[in-house]
Amino acid sequence: MLLGDRLFFSNPPWVQNNERFYTLSTAFEDGRQSGTSRQSIDYLSSLASVDEASWLMAKRYDIKSSEHQLNTPLAIVFDEALISLLAIPFPKNQSIEEGVWLSNRYWKETFSSDSDVVGSYLSHSRIPTGIQVKGVLPPSMDSIGPWQPDIWLPGSYLQYTTPFASENAVLIDRFLRAIPEYYGVFTTDRDIDVTQLTSIMKDADLSVSGMSMQGTGAALEVFEGVELNNPVTQAMKTQWQILILLVITLAFIFSLSTIMIHSSRSVLFQQELRTFHVLGARFQDILKSSAVASAIQLLIIAILSIFLLLTLYTATLEYFGFLEFSATVTSFDLFKYWLSAFCLVTAIFIFCTLLPITALKNRMLFSRMVGTIRSKTQLMLGQVNLIIQITVALVALNFSFSLINNQLSSFHSLGFKPETLTFEINRQGGTLPLQTMEKAAATHNNPIEIAFSTRPFNDAVTVANEQISDQAPPQIDVHYVTANYFDVLQANILKLDEPWRFGVVINKAAANQLAPDQEVAALIGRPIELGKIMGRQTIIGIVDDLAHTGRFSGRKPTAYVLVKNDTHSDVNTAYLSAGPTRHQIQEAQQMLAATLVTPNFSTTKQLGEVVWSYEQRNMNLVFFSILLVLTISFSIFVNLSYQVKMRLALEQHQYGLLRAIGAPNSSLLMRGFRQPILALAISTLLATCLFAGIKLIIEQSSFAIQPSVIGALLAVGLLSIIILLAVIRPMMKLIRKPISELLKNA
Repeated sequence: MLLGDRLFFSNPPWVQNNERFYTLSTAFEDGRQSGTSRQSIDYLSSLASVDEASWLMAKRYDIKSSEHQLNTPLAIVFDEALISLLAIPFPKNQSIEEGVWLSNRYWKETFSSDSDVVGSYLSHSRIPTGIQVKGVLPPSMDSIGPWQPDIWLPGSYLQYTTPFASENAVLIDRFLRAIPEYYGVFTTDRDIDVTQLTSIMKDADLSVSGMSMQGTGAALEVFEGVELNNPVTQAMKTQWQILILLVITLAFIFSLSTIMIHSSRSVLFQQELRTFHVLGARFQDILKSSAVASAIQLLIIAILSIFLLLTLYTATLEYFGFLEFSATVTSFDLFKYWLSAFCLVTAIFIFCTLLPITALKNRMLFSRMVGTIRSKTQLMLGQVNLIIQITVALVALNFSFSLINNQLSSFHSLGFKPETLTFEINRQGGTLPLQTMEKAAATHNNPIEIAFSTRPFNDAVTVANEQISDQAPPQIDVHYVTANYFDVLQANILKLDEPWRFGVVINKAAANQLAPDQEVAALIGRPIELGKIMGRQTIIGIVDDLAHTGRFSGRKPTAYVLVKNDTHSDVNTAYLSAGPTRHQIQEAQQMLAATLVTPNFSTTKQLGEVVWSYEQRNMNLVFFSILLVLTISFSIFVNLSYQVKMRLALEQHQYGLLRAIGAPNSSLLMRGFRQPILALAISTLLATCLFAGIKLIIEQSSFAIQPSVIGALLAVGLLSIIILLAVIRPMMKLIRKPISELLKNA
């Protein structure tokens, strides 16, 4: 309930307006979001159904301070209307046309919580006036979508960071309207169909005269809510769907097993209840006794559930990636969610407890003494109960196994040494002597081998291949790296003529799409298009697929472009071969610092840690699915074991007679397995018909979990094992009992 409320009925904690919002951006096939042009947002705002529209973007600014080292802070650049539209908690009574606001985290880390920084001025080489620090934002704004911004800047400063001189107002305006870096947020006068609006936006002419930008292959898409990190949201929605499936499954099993348990007890204790009735006990007395027992059980359930909730609440949210929700949940919300769930459990429990007793009063279900053969109606009701439970379990297990299979099908090896170390390089000037370092490495004079890339390991530039054949990948990730990049990462190089001095290296996924029916070595020397900026490049090597965004992200076509110029100022990520000592790391950083101006190195991390943040979302889905499988399996096993035990207790006289006339043990075992196996067969048929009936609904909905044949086979196999384990033990105990004891208890 907490997750559903936050996903579908709440805005992010940094948005204090409770209106219904929509987001316009672009999206890749794998769900990643990217920005769109301001031209698109301007066109969107002109539509009749749109009330208000605004935008924001994330951009690094080389802003400097005379007293502190800022190291190119990450800025959220915002439209002036955004603050009022979303009711963002900015300091009141301030002009937002100019100035800068610090995030609470950045203020503490960089300015050491110095209150005197408010009112001081920062500078930028291309901005003619100083930028006054207007204030510090609340902690709720430390995280905005996928970003942890350092500062917030008004959109008026964008005009100073274009490739054009400030006098070229027309070119600046066209450039700012064309760059695909904006995220639009808007409201409407009524609820809209996001799919239909997306189609309208895609059909519109959103080009800017005189401007042609590098295509990324991402398509325009409208999202519900303030959506800036769609992959995380989709993962959470899938987890929520798993939880809903778990709740529904447990509700069915809980209801049916409660009815079954109390029905069986009523049958076993029917003689005593009749005796009480003969002695003058009224139905209200029997009902009161049952109600007191149920109240005690519910009280124990309430105490245990509150204890578990308070004990495991924070740990559960943190483990499954929901920790950001905990800061916005009050004690009242927590109690409200618990009370709603407890009321539902209580209602089911009371209904399922009273139903058998009411049936006993009316003599509809139980009309014979203990030890007599139950009627066909009673047997049929027990079998129907079992069939419904197994059918629900089959459906839930099919979904769970299908999700696990989907996650594992995209799994592939890392392709690099996870112990490889990496750190970010921030500086205010200077360049890295790449060729000098390469020569030193060749003569083994380097204390440690270092490779570089222009962007972080998991942050590629995605380009669209617009002018190549259908066989080539439509989108390709591009990394700018040094020649020793693959050696330091210990990647598996399939083909590469060393030394690498020109051309590009592609990964195996790109090679398979370029030449699916040929040996990858045949691609060496062939051209590949890398968009408008990089143009046509020559393939000179093939490398194994590297899991830049985790092992569950699938094999993405990737190209590696060589960085070989000493003056390449964009290099900001370093990689150290696995296993260096702390002293070697310090020596390497000192060597880099010798050619850089006021450098700052981030904390050294292993690449395995870097990609874990991406893998964790997928692992959470797998863990959620396994949790669902285990919970359902345990529930079915317990309920089936109890049903078999009660059935054998009622039918042990028949088993005694069969053993007395010489029936073999195999015949008795087959008799014990007959009802559960028949229930499984009927349940499989019902589940198949159910999936066939709802297949169209599932495909048209946004339900992330889809049934599959593999999931169905695994579900049937698991339930067959559960039936075997649940039946074999009580049956063996029954077979080992003396015949006289079986007949005596009749």
